[in-house]
Amino acid sequence: MPVINIDPDELIALSGIPDIDEALDLISTIGAGDLERGADGGLEIEFFPNRPDLYSVEGLARALRTYRTEALTEYDVTRGEIVLTVDSSVDDVRPFISGGVVRGVKVSEELILSMMNLQEKLHLTVGRGRAKVAIGLHDLAKVTPPFIYKAVEPGSISFVPLGGSRPLDLGEILTEHEKGQDYAHLMEGHSHYPIILDANDDVLSFPPVINGTLTTVTTETRDIFIDCTGTDLETVQGVVRNIATALAERGGTIESIDVVHGQGFTAPDLARRRTRVDMDYVRRTIGLDGDGASEQVLTALARTDMQASVEDGEIVVDHPAYRMDIMHPVDLVEEVAIGIGYRNLSGLLPGSVTFGSIRPETEAEETFRGIMTGLGFLEVKSLLLTDPRAESERMNRSGEERDLWWDSPSVLVANPKTSEHSVLRTTLIPSLFGMIHLNKHHPLPQKVFEVGHALPTSEKELRGALLWTDAKAGFSGVKGIAELLWTEVHPGATIEEADEPTFIGGRAAYIVVDGERVGIFGEVHPSVLSSWELTHPVVCLEMRL
Repeated sequence: MPVINIDPDELIALSGIPDIDEALDLISTIGAGDLERGADGGLEIEFFPNRPDLYSVEGLARALRTYRTEALTEYDVTRGEIVLTVDSSVDDVRPFISGGVVRGVKVSEELILSMMNLQEKLHLTVGRGRAKVAIGLHDLAKVTPPFIYKAVEPGSISFVPLGGSRPLDLGEILTEHEKGQDYAHLMEGHSHYPIILDANDDVLSFPPVINGTLTTVTTETRDIFIDCTGTDLETVQGVVRNIATALAERGGTIESIDVVHGQGFTAPDLARRRTRVDMDYVRRTIGLDGDGASEQVLTALARTDMQASVEDGEIVVDHPAYRMDIMHPVDLVEEVAIGIGYRNLSGLLPGSVTFGSIRPETEAEETFRGIMTGLGFLEVKSLLLTDPRAESERMNRSGEERDLWWDSPSVLVANPKTSEHSVLRTTLIPSLFGMIHLNKHHPLPQKVFEVGHALPTSEKELRGALLWTDAKAGFSGVKGIAELLWTEVHPGATIEEADEPTFIGGRAAYIVVDGERVGIFGEVHPSVLSSWELTHPVVCLEMRL
């Protein structure tokens, strides 16, 4: 979850709450996670990802002020004259853009740091690492409207990127600039890149990568232009509303712009959104008594900046535009619970007596774990993501066999960070080999096991696996362990010879229950040992749980 760093003095100044202890108590009430004081005296607050409006000191101060006073927050939007034209060339690259202007902001170092942190948190969460949303803030005095958003050839435009010292074209930015290298993957597969230009063809931004140094916001800045591009228009507009209202909390005046794209629109639109929720639904969900519940609900909603009334058994709620998390009536129920205070809600006993029991899968898992631990094996945990070579080449398999126990099509990761984590594993045994490979310099014997999930099909499957390497490790030893396991986990199982290239011929067997293969064990082939750089015999086992 995002961790927000807050200066207590700024929080007090913006919220109007004189006592920091009262402010801290309210922070816990509105839905924060962990709250700690940093070494410098600042606050480190963990917020849930569904509340991006709380990712800045400005948004947090607004929430505390409203909760304390029950006074709704309204923002006036002045009609502006700036036009942002969207060219159709961006439709296949990054189709949506919105923006706005905030004038008369007294920019301080603290505000700059706050906005940088807000952008970072929004990019990380709502923006999905800038893939879905990317934000730019600009000193409006440095550029000349109207603006245009279009896609151009990478080598056709050069500018000095933020943090740079010389002009670079768009292609050079992706290869030479630090931020360009970080986000170059977002431009893969595109022959043209998006750019925002002013009337003089000066560059404001190369979204979603980097702004131009020309429009850097400094303590001399008074009017700020906001741009936000992305792949989902509603999210883009929500982020603009979030940032514009945060700047308005610093004394700025919000001014709209006209976005010309298709039918076009004016942004930011800060009109409240209306949602209805059934009063009985609210009562049942959080356990409110009938008498006085309506008044209690309306007061609670007012504390969370919701304008509400009751009509024919329904609560009509007008929620603020900066709240991106109100998507379903249950979200309003949550606001009622926050407004009342979770600590003030009384618990209800269940209407019927129930008794819990262990699920069969859990029982099998604990049985497997208990046997392995009792035999002196060490439990390990590995990642669900793995290297495709670990499941094919390094296990002496071509990767083409699809009808045997532990070889099936892998689920590919669309944008893996590394090739070593590019598929979802279909079996646990290669993960255990990887563990032993990393610890091959330690003395023998090495005996490890794992209980975890694999995806041999589209459905994940809980499995148990073991690996034992030692000079004396052999088929008879692992067969004895297998008999003990299937007696407890799969009573009535039998075995049949397995012809698997991972194992030495004649020294491997399937565990079979009612004609279905539920496991495999055996002595590993020398070529597999060689691929993992192991020099002693290895036996392994894997079974469904």
